[in-house]
Amino acid sequence: MESFIPMRFIKIVLLASVVIIASCKDSDCKTTSSKSAVVKNERDQTTPEQLSALIKQYEEPSQNFKVSGLKSSQVKGKKGTILKINPSDLITESGKPAGKSIEVELKELTKQGELLRSQASTVSDGKLLVSGGAYFIGFTSDGEKLKLKEGKTLKVQFPKITKKEMALFYGERNETGLMNWKQANQNLTSSPKTETKTDKTIPEAEKGNSDIDDLLSYTDTGAELTTDEKKVIRADKNIAKKIYDEIEIKKLGWINCDRFLDSGEETSLTLELNSKKDSNTISPFLIFKDINSVMQVYFDFEVLPKFENIPIGYNVKLISYTYKENKLFAYVKDFKTTKNQELKIELSEMKEADFKKTIKNL
Repeated sequence: MESFIPMRFIKIVLLASVVIIASCKDSDCKTTSSKSAVVKNERDQTTPEQLSALIKQYEEPSQNFKVSGLKSSQVKGKKGTILKINPSDLITESGKPAGKSIEVELKELTKQGELLRSQASTVSDGKLLVSGGAYFIGFTSDGEKLKLKEGKTLKVQFPKITKKEMALFYGERNETGLMNWKQANQNLTSSPKTETKTDKTIPEAEKGNSDIDDLLSYTDTGAELTTDEKKVIRADKNIAKKIYDEIEIKKLGWINCDRFLDSGEETSLTLELNSKKDSNTISPFLIFKDINSVMQVYFDFEVLPKFENIPIGYNVKLISYTYKENKLFAYVKDFKTTKNQELKIELSEMKEADFKKTIKNL
């Protein structure tokens, strides 16, 4: 059963945050005051951290494993990720070796909705990426976080969910929680032995030509499938056996199998709030329907909100939300990107159940 945090709990957290902020000393508040201009506690508005907590309750649950801290072992995720763990290559952040057991945390995000709910937008230094799967890999032992020793690596095999060439990226979050991916200069390869032969049996007319078609053939979307999508899934039942060759990652945490989108001409999308009464910190997500990509920004009314480097002619869904006056407000719209696009948005009150349905059905 999925974990669920009632809205009343979020209200308590928000109220507690205001009290803590109001009562802390200048030295204690240094971190908050040094953050982006979107964090405006003196105006008693919602912060990016609070909006992150609001959507975090819907993020994809981690898969957890326990392995030996004394000998090498292997774990396999539900979607096919394989981790080969050598305890001698690991060390605690305080410099101690791993204990008798190691707790493994793994997240496998292969769809736009999963990326959104885990706030793992697909952007590298402002440039849009197309994801071939995003993953979180974390180890702890005796309650202490583990990291790779200097010069050591972790051997991993990631599931192959697209025919496009992909490269390895490492994820970093900024102070407001936005994800940015840094290229690792390592390409993912797939030798014939890792491929199934079922792909040859699929008629060309039934094969997906886009990344999202490959994605749908690998995972269950949770939404109504088209006839063509169902044909691909039925024809390629063994696609879960397709994995990339073993690759050595140099650090734990967020990892993505990505490629830069070569879409030709790019543009920007500027959002404008229709009413001054909507002045608050807002978190818009832009979900691309044609490719496995998600973008996220934070802004308040004093900063002109803008998505940069947007490909033209793509079908997208915009979801913007905030939390104020003990209520959830949101704006949802489907449209196609055009050159120098400007969009006026009007946030309206939305029931928690409706908001949950919107982001769970992506």
